[in-house]
Amino acid sequence: MVDYNRMLVNGTPFSKAGQDITQFTNVMDAIESTGMDYTVQPEPAGVMSGGQFKPSKDRFHIIRQDTRQCLGVCKKVWKPLQNVDAFSFFQKWLDEGLCKLDTIGHLNEGEKLWILAKIGGDDIEIVQGDSISRYILLVNGHDGLTSVKVGFTPIRVTCSNMFPAIARSEASKILRFRHSRLVEENLDKVQEVMNLANQSFEATAEQYRELTRSQFNQKDVETYVRQCLGVKELDLSEKLPTRSANIVADILGRIDHGMGQDNPEVKGTWWAAVNGVNEYYNHSAGRTPEGRLNSLCFGQNAKRNADALSLALAAAA
Repeated sequence: MVDYNRMLVNGTPFSKAGQDITQFTNVMDAIESTGMDYTVQPEPAGVMSGGQFKPSKDRFHIIRQDTRQCLGVCKKVWKPLQNVDAFSFFQKWLDEGLCKLDTIGHLNEGEKLWILAKIGGDDIEIVQGDSISRYILLVNGHDGLTSVKVGFTPIRVTCSNMFPAIARSEASKILRFRHSRLVEENLDKVQEVMNLANQSFEATAEQYRELTRSQFNQKDVETYVRQCLGVKELDLSEKLPTRSANIVADILGRIDHGMGQDNPEVKGTWWAAVNGVNEYYNHSAGRTPEGRLNSLCFGQNAKRNADALSLALAAAA
C-alpha cells in the first residue's frame, strides 16, 4: 500500500513552488527580500532585415529587466504594473491584522507573481478533526494577459490540499482591477471585502459538510473518478489505457488511504472522494511543483478540481 501520509509531509504546492514569508509583516520587505521586486517593461518587437532591426508599431515584448527574459507579448496600450505597486494596497490588510503573509513565488520565469496569505480567525470545522483554513491568493501578471487577481481559497488542514478558489465570491469581484489603473476606493472596503469572503467560506464549508453526510459505493466512486478525469470509458467493464488506469488507481488509493481519510466521519463519504481527487491534483499531477501550481490555480486542473466538487455534490444529493 502506498503511504500517502509520508508523501504529503512536504506541504502544499505553494510551499514547494514558493518561499516562506511568514516572518514578514510588511509586504514590500517580503517582495524585496525574496527577489520578487523585479521590474518589467514593454520593448518593441520586430524583425531583423538587412542587418537592421525593424521594430513593430503595435507589438511589444514584455521584458523582465533583471534577467532580460521575455515574459509575454502585448500591444501598445498595455501598461506595466510593477510588483511593488501591485501589492502595495495589500499592506492595509496586514496592518489591520486581517491576515498574515504565508508564501511568495513566481511562475516560470516570472510571468506571474503570487502571494498567499492566511486569513485570521479560527479554522472552519467540517467534521470533528477535519477543518479548513481560509487563505487569500493575490496574483500579478506580466504575460500580457493576466491582470491583478484576488481569490479566496480554502486549504484542508489535515493534508494541506488547496481547494478551488472561491472565484464567484463578491469579495473577489470587488478587488478586481486592470493594469491601466488601481481602484483606490477598494482600499476603503477592506472590512467589507473580508466579511463577504468569510460568508463565502462558510457557504462553501456547508457544501463540504453535505458531502460528509452521504456514503458512496465502490462502483459509483470508480465511475466518479473516471468522470473527474474526463475518461471516455465510464463503463467499468471496459479496460482503460495503462496510464489512465494507473491514475484512476492512484486516486482511488488516496480516497481510501490519503491524509485525513481514516477519520470515521470522513471515510467512505463523498467528502473523502473529493479529497482523493483534490489530493492528486495538489501533489501528483504535473511534472514540477511550479507547473502543478499554475494548472491548479489558472489552468486546466483548476476547472477539473472545481468539476470534481460539482460532480460529488450531485452524487451526494
